[in-house]
Amino acid sequence: MADNQLFNEIGREIKDGLAESLSKGDFSRLNEAISNSVNMAIDEATEQLERSTGIKNGNPINVSSHRYSSYSPGSATRERQKQLERERQERKARRDAQLRERQEKTRQRRANATKAQNEQFQARRQQMELQKKMRSPNAIVENGKLLPTKFNAVGDTGSLLGILLGITGIISCGFLSMFLLYITLSEDPSYISGVITCLVLTAISAGFVAWGAQHRKFLNRAKRYARICGEKMYARISQIAAATGITERKLKKDIKKMLKNGIYPEGYMDEGETTLMLSTDVYRDYEQMMGRMRTEEAEKEAALTGEEQSELDVMVKEGMEAVRKLHALNDDIPGEVISKKLDCLEGLLRQMFDRVKEHPEQMDRMHKLMDYYLPTMLKLVEAYAEYDKVSAPGKEIIQAKAEIENTLDTINEAFVQLLNNLFQDSVWDVTSDAQVLTTMLTQEGLTQESALKTQ
Repeated sequence: MADNQLFNEIGREIKDGLAESLSKGDFSRLNEAISNSVNMAIDEATEQLERSTGIKNGNPINVSSHRYSSYSPGSATRERQKQLERERQERKARRDAQLRERQEKTRQRRANATKAQNEQFQARRQQMELQKKMRSPNAIVENGKLLPTKFNAVGDTGSLLGILLGITGIISCGFLSMFLLYITLSEDPSYISGVITCLVLTAISAGFVAWGAQHRKFLNRAKRYARICGEKMYARISQIAAATGITERKLKKDIKKMLKNGIYPEGYMDEGETTLMLSTDVYRDYEQMMGRMRTEEAEKEAALTGEEQSELDVMVKEGMEAVRKLHALNDDIPGEVISKKLDCLEGLLRQMFDRVKEHPEQMDRMHKLMDYYLPTMLKLVEAYAEYDKVSAPGKEIIQAKAEIENTLDTINEAFVQLLNNLFQDSVWDVTSDAQVLTTMLTQEGLTQESALKTQ
């Protein structure tokens, strides 16, 4: 019975090894199963041969019964019979242990195969669900990964229908108008009203096509902005403008329209119109951060004297008024080249006044800006705006506009330097602290340099 169980187990082992090898293309498992099975069969055959012949390793063992329980003259001693019995029991125990081990391995392998199949099934199911979501018009996909941005493709179906209906109208009304025009010219002039009606309908159909195509481009831009925000769910307006090549002014108008239409259900743009946020949680974190910043600013302002605070308030108020004037002039000037220069100038001024509000001790460096640079710059931009309204400018106006554009480049370079000067003290402080810390760590033997010197 045990032999039958052994050979059945050998058969199952070889069968499982063959199935696994065919499925994976790796025959190492089959070779192992065959090798182990052959070894077990040889061991079993050897034991049976010893029992049948009474010879082991060339020596007679003369066993009188299967269990070596009797003793006859000429046979081995009783102690020898007991030793042979123990050896047989040990071989049987080893064989049973090997059999149990193989059964356990087979059971574990089948359990692992079942688990792997279940995992593959779940993975395929999740992949199918993900692909279904990615095919939705409300899905935002980046590098094959579904982004968590909430997006409503408002008007997507309507724009597609508009394009289809428009194309149908253009084809049908176009052919009908041509047919009526032929009848009008060749037979009956009274059909001219029908020709005009068909042409009007053709124009309306073309308008539907144009509107649908424009709206789909609008939705594609919205998806592109969301992809730039990525998993962070927010991005600076300047970052989106740099990635898309759209001016910040046009970009802000675009985003405001998207927010108004509900394309971003949880979308926000901060008060300064510097950041697009696509999540309520992100906006809440932003508000908390701004609240902490306002609290810190209030604490810093409380440390100033009344006269210093008054001077700071006047400086910031006049500066932001100048920035608003500059922004309004920029909106009136349609040129893209000068608009980029004015956008850069506006950004530098905002950073400078933000820096002064945070560090009022830098007010002394802003006096020349407030007294001369800023008013002169505004006069130049106002003059440019006036010259730009001339429908037929002469040579002098063209030269003056070119001179102002070149001057704006110089002003931008100077303001960059001024902004760096406002941070100069803090840079020096940080650099000094870094040098002192490095020196202390070296003296204490805690740096690689000091360790090399010690060696």
